[in-house]
Amino acid sequence: MKKISTLLLALFSAQFLPAQNSVPPETGTFPYSAKDGNFPRAEPLREIDTPTVVKASDFGAIPDDGKCDRAALQKAIDTLKKRGNVKLLLEKGTYDIIDFGNTDRNSQALRIDGAENFVLDGNGAKILMHKPLNKFIYSHNCKNTIIRNLVLDNSIRPASFGKVVDTGKDSMNYVDVEIFDGYPTPDEEMFTSTAKSSFCYFLDEKNPPRHAPGTYGNYSVGKVKHLEARKYRIYISNRGDKQMAKTKAGMLWRNSARNGNNAVSIYAAENFTCQNIIINSSNAGAFAGSRCLNLNFLNCRIEPAAGEIFSTNADGFHMANNRNGVWMEKCYVKGVGDDTMNTYKLGIFLHERLGARTFKTGVKVRNNEPPRKTPSDMFENGDDVVLFTGGDGKIIFRAKVAEFDKKTGAITLDKDVPEIPLGFDKMKSTTIYNVSRGKGTVILDCVFEDNFRYGVFLKTSNVLIENCKFIAQSAEAIAAFNEAGWPEGFLAENVTIRDTLFKDCGFYGSYEESPKAATIVFACEHQKQPPAQRKNIWLENNTIEGWNKAALRIMYADNVTLKNNTIGKPSPRSPNKDNPVIIVK
Repeated sequence: MKKISTLLLALFSAQFLPAQNSVPPETGTFPYSAKDGNFPRAEPLREIDTPTVVKASDFGAIPDDGKCDRAALQKAIDTLKKRGNVKLLLEKGTYDIIDFGNTDRNSQALRIDGAENFVLDGNGAKILMHKPLNKFIYSHNCKNTIIRNLVLDNSIRPASFGKVVDTGKDSMNYVDVEIFDGYPTPDEEMFTSTAKSSFCYFLDEKNPPRHAPGTYGNYSVGKVKHLEARKYRIYISNRGDKQMAKTKAGMLWRNSARNGNNAVSIYAAENFTCQNIIINSSNAGAFAGSRCLNLNFLNCRIEPAAGEIFSTNADGFHMANNRNGVWMEKCYVKGVGDDTMNTYKLGIFLHERLGARTFKTGVKVRNNEPPRKTPSDMFENGDDVVLFTGGDGKIIFRAKVAEFDKKTGAITLDKDVPEIPLGFDKMKSTTIYNVSRGKGTVILDCVFEDNFRYGVFLKTSNVLIENCKFIAQSAEAIAAFNEAGWPEGFLAENVTIRDTLFKDCGFYGSYEESPKAATIVFACEHQKQPPAQRKNIWLENNTIEGWNKAALRIMYADNVTLKNNTIGKPSPRSPNKDNPVIIVK
């Protein structure tokens, strides 16, 4: 183990000085510190006074009776959610979600709309979903609400699981897989037609659910051929010979039926806390939050159930365009099928000019989706915004919002805008980002291990990560960069990372092929010489072990401080053994 040298730090300090007082006093002062109580946002809602306690059994929700409890639980929520200062208490046991009535596969088991001063206390109960492509809980427009002490799981895994017994190629590359008992087979409807997408991954047979080193993510299943008994031939439609050469007999194989229905989705909430929630499986991610103020996750766990290998099919925490950053404390995440934590701002397209500084706006996330109206709470007068083009990844204009028409989505800026490309093309058109949003993320005392892709995909500002562990993330442990053509926020400013362990991260195929990969990376994925879009980065008392390619890579950033960080030995896979810290101005 070795410390980053004083000489190296001195060399950097002349060019990369820490910013002072770069955050308003009411939201803390950069660099942040939990030890000093200096946080970039208000502390989380931890308790609500609830003198009234009502049992779910009073509405007919009885655990362990094998009957569907959805209607009874929903009736209890609807009756109590607006009464104020009330707790809905479940008895310990298992509540089954079997029948959704006339609703379709995209429905949620439980919906919480407009709750205020409300606690849903599971008391350690399990909600067992019998339709694995649906979501468990959907919440909208709630204020001062806590959901706690619940276990969420599926009776049928929304994934197949087995072992590779052979590989080959005829019309396209394939793997032959023996499916383990107790898991759905890859020719079932949830994989072939019901889910929105079906991906497979290869896992390290010695350390599941760890990604198999050198293999890639999101192998698309082209077609499935039943060979015999529980043996199937899986044709891969999106990977060539070079990428398939990384696969081999003996690897474990996971096929995800991914439907986009996160286990818990929270929208437009204010002071909302998930506490002591355990999520064992989900067809998509575990927790999703959008357009929220003071969204909190305390002592939550995303982990495989006993005897299982993996948990969710997508992100652990997917935080999109919240009004401020989320607070994560003492959370544990293992075995998720995509980013452990992704936090960003959503880009809104400017698709028609109405004047020198006025434009029509709209939302379009994927090319195959029709445009949608901009949400009415997306902008407020005085918000700071930047205009950005996805193809070259550059900020082309900065301004403030002078007026936003919540009905039509028309936006007027405080100064004239030059000619810019308009439309809904991710690569060519202009998007506008509200950079006043999403500030103030806290990740404290958390452990992330054996997850696919990024530990934290960081595309927001005013961030504190302290006393955490990132172990065996298959890509970067912390990645702060923007991707060409993907309309998500990209500014990473006022970021403090302290007292955190990073170990054995960065080993899947796409990571190893990237020229900018590192355990911790602040970079622009595709620009050669961009203007700085990252600034005020403070790393102190961190340990980085088993790094591949680089321990730390910071490109085109202003004001970087490195202090008392310890760099351990590189991974045996690393082509670079001697230069763990790479700074590019």
